[in-house]
Amino acid sequence: MANPSDTPIPYKGRRATLRYAVLANGSMPARAFLEGLSLAERAKFNSRIKVLGDEGELPNEQMFRRLDADIWEIKINSPALRLLCFRMGDEWVLTHGCRKLPRKAFQVEIQRARTIRQQVLDATPSRASGGGKKKVNR
Repeated sequence: MANPSDTPIPYKGRRATLRYAVLANGSMPARAFLEGLSLAERAKFNSRIKVLGDEGELPNEQMFRRLDADIWEIKINSPALRLLCFRMGDEWVLTHGCRKLPRKAFQVEIQRARTIRQQVLDATPSRASGGGKKKVNR
C-alpha cells in the first residue's frame, strides 16, 4: 500500500476533488510547499481545501481569488501565503505555493502556475483539449 503522503489527492469533497499537480519528474510542488509549513499554517490551508472540495468554491476574495483566466489562489494571511491552483473538470489542481510577493514579482509565480497547468494538461490527453472546463448537460 502506498504511503498516504505520496497520494496526489489531499481531499475529495462533495463537489470537487483537490489534487496535487504531479510533474514529469514525479514531484508535487504544492505538496512540498504545504509540508514545509508550520502546523498552524498547514491547518489554515487544509481548512480552506476542505471547504473548496465540499462547496466547489470559497466564499470570499479574502480566502480565494481568480488571478487570470485559468489560475486561482487560495490565500491565508499572517503570514501572507498563497497556494496556486486551476480547475480541471470537477477537480482543483494545486500547482505550488509561495509567500505573498509584491505584484510585479508575483507575476513569476503566476507564470509558474501556468507552466505547471500546461504540463498537467499535456499529460492528461482526455482533458487537454477541454482547457479545464467541464461540459454541463442541461
